[in-house]
Amino acid sequence: MPLRQAGLGLALLLYAISLALPGLHLRDYPPVEGYRILLTGWYGLMVLQVAWLANPLFAAAVIAAIRHRPRLAFGLAAAAFGIGLLSFTATNWIAHHAYIERLGAGFYVWMAAFLVLAATSLISRRTTPSGKDPTPPA
Repeated sequence: MPLRQAGLGLALLLYAISLALPGLHLRDYPPVEGYRILLTGWYGLMVLQVAWLANPLFAAAVIAAIRHRPRLAFGLAAAAFGIGLLSFTATNWIAHHAYIERLGAGFYVWMAAFLVLAATSLISRRTTPSGKDPTPPA
């Protein structure tokens, strides 16, 4: 299996796993799973908590990787990682108006998905001078 496909598959698997794990631990509330953050995290945009925007950037990076655009995939995955880091600045979970005590395992797995895709795209880009994956699409 080519590196690009293996890396893309691992990134998608990590992202899926992150949706099942607790992403946030709140004071006076049960932990919030990743899938709930994905579905309701966009509320944070109303109060300038923009870390949720890493999700559409990751989706765009996946599409770029599938279309054999490793430079674009790298840039989008790296941007997703950078924006995801803004989660450390969030103090309240807007959906419950609750204080965030700490980020959960799902957050770290979510971030790992971005890093895996970025690294895979960077390595794929460096395997050929044109930046195209040397293996034809299946």
